[in-house]
Amino acid sequence: MIKTTNPLDLGDLYDMESYWKLIERIAQLDTYHGIVFSTQFFYQEWQFVENLLKKVAEIMKTYNKPITVYVGGERRDVLRLKAQGLVPIFNSPEAAVKAHRILLEISR
Repeated sequence: MIKTTNPLDLGDLYDMESYWKLIERIAQLDTYHGIVFSTQFFYQEWQFVENLLKKVAEIMKTYNKPITVYVGGERRDVLRLKAQGLVPIFNSPEAAVKAHRILLEISR
């Protein structure tokens, strides 16, 4: 069961298309000033995450809202995603939240 609260826990839902659609819907809302997104993936799924991050980059530009991301997975795959520079990817959920808070403070 997915509860629509903040933070939003997607539970067992693991569908990259649903993720970016949800991120876009939240970005459209005036009540949210930004998004912190966290996901885990396995080696064979890194390209799905890459496509998700491309969509997230588009959403950031379209709605002019900061989105920080924690991606957990094999180190080499996470480094590959970071090297693309699509979105800010952090090494822990805590680091993503801290950076997000700073981005929000700076943008005010």
